Amino acid sequence: MAASGNNSVLYAIMVGLATVVAGGAYYIVANSPHTPETKVVTPVAIPAQTAPPTASTQPLPPSGDADSSALAESINRSIATGDFTNADRFLADANQRYSGNAVWPSLQQKLAKARVEREVQLRQAEARRLITEARHYAQVGDFGDAESMLQEAGRQAPKFPEIALASNDIALLSAERGERYRERYQYEAAVDQALTFATAGKKSASDDVRSIARERGQYKVVL
Repeated sequence: MAASGNNSVLYAIMVGLATVVAGGAYYIVANSPHTPETKVVTPVAIPAQTAPPTASTQPLPPSGDADSSALAESINRSIATGDFTNADRFLADANQRYSGNAVWPSLQQKLAKARVEREVQLRQAEARRLITEARHYAQVGDFGDAESMLQEAGRQAPKFPEIALASNDIALLSAERGERYRERYQYEAAVDQALTFATAGKKSASDDVRSIARERGQYKVVL
């Protein structure tokens, strides 16, 4: 019974010593300058990478309105500058890429009208050149070639008002020249007639003188 009590006391002493030693060891380690500081690392959230959008998820491009508007502008500019070759090319491209657009037929009509107007302008320019030639021929009295130039001008630009005006001017010039020629002819005829009369008169006077001279000569012979 005494031995059992002694063992309990001994066990209690040993537990107390172990507690003291453990506490001292913890104190030494905690206050040691060489003990590395424990850092708490906060986990960083890594964003999940999104996959690139596929063809089905990408935004669709515009329906071609911007490109068709640019084509329409190019066609209008080509028509305005008289570049009908490029206007034709742009229209063909537009009808192929954006068929059914209501703008293209109106631009086609505009191009056709511009072509007709350009043709008329070119023909009128040629008619004016021919009219100038006709007036030149008329000034030098070549009314035949003047009339030929006016006829060719009429073929180039039918019903061109400047042709009728030039024709009237040339006709007046021809009439004036004809009147001058008639007056000159009459004057020259009068001069020729006067000279003829004068020559005939001189001849008659000469014959009279010769006759008188012969008569006198005969009288002297008789005497």
